[in-house]
Amino acid sequence: MIGARQDVAEIQLVLNAVANTQSADSEWWRAASLEGLARGARAKSVDTAALKASQELLLKLFESRSNSVRSAS
Repeated sequence: MIGARQDVAEIQLVLNAVANTQSADSEWWRAASLEGLARGARAKSVDTAALKASQELLLKLFESRSNSVRSAS
């Protein structure tokens, strides 16, 4: 839903939560959150400007130690 709405502030909130949580037991919801954002963005043909503001966070997540989070980013 958040990815489809393309609300930059909402996307930032989710990405911040995912990026700033590092505990091992959070890996599942972090990956699921990223996958949900991506699915919503694809379904709505997201405006790349909505993701531009989140580029640094996405790159940080891409470098995550967690395989599932890295893959979802």
